[in-house]
Amino acid sequence: MEKSEFTDLLLQMIDSVRPGKKIRLTLLRTPENYFSGKIAGDQYVKIRSIPIADKYRVMISNFNALEYKRFRELFKDEMQFLSFGKDQLEEIVSTANQSGYYLCGFKSTGGGTISLRAVPDKTGQNYLLNEIRNGIINGIYPSMYRLSDGSHLIEIRDDFNIIMSTEKKPDPGPVFDLFVSLIGTFRALHDRLMNQVNPESVGTLGLPSLPGISFRRNQGISDNLIHQAACRSFTPGLMEDSPAGKAFYIFEETYTSPFCRITLTRDFITLISMPKGSMSSVLRVISNLSGITMVTTNGN
Repeated sequence: MEKSEFTDLLLQMIDSVRPGKKIRLTLLRTPENYFSGKIAGDQYVKIRSIPIADKYRVMISNFNALEYKRFRELFKDEMQFLSFGKDQLEEIVSTANQSGYYLCGFKSTGGGTISLRAVPDKTGQNYLLNEIRNGIINGIYPSMYRLSDGSHLIEIRDDFNIIMSTEKKPDPGPVFDLFVSLIGTFRALHDRLMNQVNPESVGTLGLPSLPGISFRRNQGISDNLIHQAACRSFTPGLMEDSPAGKAFYIFEETYTSPFCRITLTRDFITLISMPKGSMSSVLRVISNLSGITMVTTNGN
């Protein structure tokens, strides 16, 4: 979709769904180029969506945090909710700067919480970037970035949600630029994960017939450190022996069913998504792993 077409559609749709001062824009990955037909009840009648790229749609809603959580739970089997990690910091800031927006605030969590704001200019942005990088060194990772051109304010969160103020006419251009940039970065990885979580790719043993996503392992990184890092924010399964080394499962909240399996050898860390698993959770595990080693996905 062209940028001008997207911005025109978004402005029209915002007018039809906004009852308050903020609007939520969520980037979703769908199995095909359609939006769920299950969204027909009265509680979702005001939801709109725009196809921004092949198999990606921007959903427009006024959900608060609790309403959005309920929506995710209800539709997790029909569409993939996404996430990105700290490695996208430079890309997000660079893309925003091209639209005249500067980083003017952020929130980081993990081994503590940091929340800071600054004037939306280069000086304020550089101050915040230094604080984010220092936080990352100490295991405190950014989860939300606040961007502004001095007149408009948008927040982009690590679950691919953008929150926009509607007190004045919104500026949709940066939204398009940010989403398109991140789609370009993640499309190949999303395609591979979709082939794993799609039940049609399940083999006879109940695991995906396609190989997992592997990362070259740095020397000196212990099995226990990988286990601890990969499971950050999730429920860890037990480390067990496997034919090639060690392996463990990762669960979202309870031990009902895992969403991915990690196998460890001397040279590689390999992640296999479970059928019908959460792409968002798998992407967070990949981000967790990148925090302890310079991992690079390969074609294995």
